Amino acid sequence: MIRARPIIQLLGAQSAAIDLDKLKSALNALGKPYSQLTAPGWERPKADHTDGVVSDLTRL
Repeated sequence: MIRARPIIQLLGAQSAAIDLDKLKSALNALGKPYSQLTAPGWERPKADHTDGVVSDLTRL
């Protein structure tokens, strides 16, 4: 099982510089709920509210 928190923190720290497609690929690779953040729609994914998640969402 992948531990998502350190990966999300790293992605968040680099979210402004990382290619958007690579950011989406990384979030998709982490599975739910992070993969749901990359798909527009009616789902309301619940992810921990950390600086990394906020930065990633801002970039998306």
